[in-house]
Amino acid sequence: MMSMASETVTAGELADGLDAAARSFSQGELAYLAPTSKAERPVQDRLAWTLHTRLPGLGVSREWKATDIAVLTADAKSPVALLEIKAMYSFDLAQNQQNAAVYPQLMRSDLAKAQ
Repeated sequence: MMSMASETVTAGELADGLDAAARSFSQGELAYLAPTSKAERPVQDRLAWTLHTRLPGLGVSREWKATDIAVLTADAKSPVALLEIKAMYSFDLAQNQQNAAVYPQLMRSDLAKAQ
């Protein structure tokens, strides 16, 4: 459990939250959700909830100013961390290997947007 004495969050705390979110899925749950929804959505949802419960002094918002997840100061005015989540289907790569070059560019675009 994370404890927040200030309005900061570390990369380690975010990684721990992602690990906890990933472990919270039932066996086979993501295998079911991947073809029945946008693949990154269940992970985004679970990560946002996990961070919300682990960061009591901070706000966690979905789709904050076009960012997937924002960890915000207690007054919800300033971001402490901005998270973008991307998923790529293996069949996208298998069908067209040029798709592998697209995802880094999408990530760079997300970074520019966050700045």
